[in-house]
Amino acid sequence: MTSIVLEVTVAGLVVTRLLSNDMGNKQASLEALEIAKSGAEDAIIRVNRYIHCPDSIYCPAVYSMTIDSSEVCINIEETVVDQEIRIYSRGVVQGKRRFVEALLDVIPSDASVYIKMFKEIEDPGTEFDDNGC
Repeated sequence: MTSIVLEVTVAGLVVTRLLSNDMGNKQASLEALEIAKSGAEDAIIRVNRYIHCPDSIYCPAVYSMTIDSSEVCINIEETVVDQEIRIYSRGVVQGKRRFVEALLDVIPSDASVYIKMFKEIEDPGTEFDDNGC
C-alpha cells in the first residue's frame, strides 16, 4: 500500500513539474513578443524623429537594448520601394525568441511617417541574424 501511495505522489510531482515548465515557457514566449513589439515601436519613434533612417548617428541600422534580463535586437532597412522602411525586431526572453516586422511609408518632404504594417512574423532567418545582433 505504501508503494502505491509513493508512486502516485511521484507521478503527481512529475505532472506538476511538467505543467509548471509549460506555463513558464508560455510566459517567456509572451514576454519575448512584448519585448519585440517594444523594440519595433522604439525604431518607429526614431524614424519619426529623424526621417532619414537608417543613419550612423541617430538612427542606426542595427542596434540592441537590454530590458531587465530580456534582449531586443532591431534592424532598420530601406526597401527597394522608394520611401519605405522595414523594421525587424527580435525579442528574447529565457531563450524564447519572437519577431515583429513593421513597414513604414516615409515622406521626407513633409516629415511624415505612416505605419503600413505592424505584425508578428516567423523567424525571418539569416537575413536578420547576419545584419547584426
